[in-house]
Order: sequence, then C-alpha cells, then structure tokens
Amino acid sequence: MGRSRLGDITRQISVDGAISEERRLHKSRRGTILLGVAALAVAGAFAASLFGIPVRTYLGQDQVRADRAGQLTKLQAVNADLEAEVQRLKTDDGIREAA
Repeated sequence: MGRSRLGDITRQISVDGAISEERRLHKSRRGTILLGVAALAVAGAFAASLFGIPVRTYLGQDQVRADRAGQLTKLQAVNADLEAEVQRLKTDDGIREAA
C-alpha cells in the first residue's frame, strides 16, 4: 500500500496519549504560560477594538448632539438677523441708507 501524504500529521505522537517532549511547541512550562498570556493579550486587544471603542463612541454621542444643537441655535439666530437685514435693504429706505 502507498504511504499517505498526511502520515506525518495524523500519526500517533505517543502511546499513552501524552504529547512527547520533542513534539511540544514550547519545551518548558514557563514558555507555554507566556504564550498563553500573549494570546490573551491579543484577544483582549481585539475585543476592546471590536466592542469597547464603539460602545464608548455611542455613549459619547449625547454630548456631541447637545453641542451641535447649541451651534444650530446660534446659527439660526444669525441667519434670522441676516434675513432681516436683506429684507430691510430691499426697501427704498434701506437702499438710500446703504448708499
């Protein structure tokens, strides 16, 4: 019979089910713990960017909306003053005064 291309991947690592020392990604317990901590840090950063930042932005929208509403009120007042000035200048007295 022919040899499978997946033979190295699918062959049994040890007889008792434990991973042999030479097949481990990290030889020491400390390296495994550091790898786990690094993986948790990456997962935490990913979760913060996916959930934390948008939630903070969503909660901050009330203040931004209030600021924009204040600006809109001021701009509407200025616009009303300018419109009154335009209407005044359309009259004969306004034209004489401007000239």
